[in-house]
Amino acid sequence: MNAIRGFLAVLAFTGAGLAHAEEVASPAPAAVLQARYAAFKDQRVEGRFHRPLRIESREGKDDIAGEIHALVDSPFAVTAASLKDPSHWCEILLLHLDTKDCHLSSDGKATFLRVGVVTHYDQPASAAFTATFTYRLAEETATFLQVALDAATGPVGTSNYLIDLEAMPAEGGRTFIRMSYSYSYGVLAKIAMVAYFATFGRNKFGFTEVGTEKDGQPLYIAGIRGVV
Repeated sequence: MNAIRGFLAVLAFTGAGLAHAEEVASPAPAAVLQARYAAFKDQRVEGRFHRPLRIESREGKDDIAGEIHALVDSPFAVTAASLKDPSHWCEILLLHLDTKDCHLSSDGKATFLRVGVVTHYDQPASAAFTATFTYRLAEETATFLQVALDAATGPVGTSNYLIDLEAMPAEGGRTFIRMSYSYSYGVLAKIAMVAYFATFGRNKFGFTEVGTEKDGQPLYIAGIRGVV
């Protein structure tokens, strides 16, 4: 399954007793996002997208993550109202070529998005694996929104899916958004990825230059991060 999002978690540690009294608490997510926005304005944003957007990815031994920072033209109040509505998340997830269907449900205590995902975009919906995401409105204030979706399992031996979105007002009546996406994979998924990149994905690569070809042409990142 293609990854479109990245993962930078803010860990909050709590301790008991005097042994942890001097530990510095992690900053609140809203403060972290404000710092990210300040850095975003100061750093060069990828120009090939022709919009204020930056994409980052990371590949670990058993996991993959991607992260997007972007400015959108809608005011924060409008953006937050849309993104906190779980029904709109089905619309967002269906933008991915590998997502064939999405249904919203609730058991009275929690809200779920049951998403049909295929391992290759040209497969029919009948071949989709159902991943159940739990939707959570983590925090909402007049100037900050955080929404999280997580799923314990996914297709082809993948697991620990996490989608995290944060938003805040930006200059010029716009909204600054950070969206991250990550999942873990086991042996079966690794085998599937090797097979994919040896066949359907053999010509896939990304936009980030990682070196130079023998003929002097740019060498672009490949593999799962290239697919991101």
